[in-house]
Amino acid sequence: MKINVVALSLFTIGALAAPAWEHKGDSDTRLEHYKEQGNDLFYCQSGWELVHSSNHEYGLVLEKFHNKRTLGWLLDLIEKTMDKLWNEYEKLKEICDKKKKEWDDKEKWYQDKKKECDKKKDEYDHEKEKYDQCKKGWEDAKKRGDKGKEAENKKCIDEEEEKCDEKKKEWDDKKKEQDKAEKDRDQKKKEYDYYKKQCDKKKEEYDEEKEEYEKEKDD
Repeated sequence: MKINVVALSLFTIGALAAPAWEHKGDSDTRLEHYKEQGNDLFYCQSGWELVHSSNHEYGLVLEKFHNKRTLGWLLDLIEKTMDKLWNEYEKLKEICDKKKKEWDDKEKWYQDKKKECDKKKDEYDHEKEKYDQCKKGWEDAKKRGDKGKEAENKKCIDEEEEKCDEKKKEWDDKKKEQDKAEKDRDQKKKEYDYYKKQCDKKKEEYDEEKEEYEKEKDD
């Protein structure tokens, strides 16, 4: 938790115009009055102390406030901020973990669909290779004038062409399934990346507050 130096300076200037206190009532009463004027934290800064160190009444109040309340109040404030940030972090982490699992599931689904698609492509390529062989045999037989081989290969072409069309359709269907799985996977990856970024940012904010807490505690 960082101190706003500009705000502190402005407040310090304003404090110069504060009325002098008469010697009446105890310092606790005066302390409460000072606290009502603004943010507690500004009353415990060194600049304020220097400005009013020559004023006995201000000195009493500041000393009492600084020695007995400042550190505990500041640490308590930082702890509350840390608790708030940690709760927010845990909620984000829960969402992040959920999105990670969804992404992992979609990745597995995509890989399964890709294997099925690759298998169908291999089957199609195999049938296409047989079709190309039949077509080449038919063309060679036709050039030689071999009617028997020409007819045999023509029959092979018709059979393999039908098989090729069938395997091509199966492959196309699997390719569509693979593309859909890939799109869903990528969407889940984007969602996970978004929440992961938010989660990391919140953890970083928490760590900064924790570092500030340890620093103030050690001081």
